[in-house]
Amino acid sequence: MVSEDLVELDDNTQIEVRLKGRECFRERIVSVEQLFSLHRAGDGNPTPAKRPPNRAKLMEGLLAYDVGGASGRRGSLKDIAIAIFGEERIDREWSSNRSLKNHAVRARDRGRAFVRDGYRDYLRKAAF
Repeated sequence: MVSEDLVELDDNTQIEVRLKGRECFRERIVSVEQLFSLHRAGDGNPTPAKRPPNRAKLMEGLLAYDVGGASGRRGSLKDIAIAIFGEERIDREWSSNRSLKNHAVRARDRGRAFVRDGYRDYLRKAAF
């Protein structure tokens, strides 16, 4: 973005953004959004950029919720990990790989939060 005039920005200032070419287009759009956010904020601190919902995390969380007790039967963390990673890998690595357990805990907690907070709103924002 290049300024052709050095003018003070106020509420009536028009800003035109020209994006040429397709290279790194998404990154340039994010940069422009941050600049406009900075302008709107007025205090010099832009609002934090929001990450789009991650489809895989949404699906994993809902799967963990289903396995972990949504149907009345309370599944264990190992049951959740089997649903996510497969029985063969869990049988082989469960006792020695703490990250699998941590992953199952995060998926379980994410699933609970999705259901508690109205996961349909997350699904509307996700690109499937």
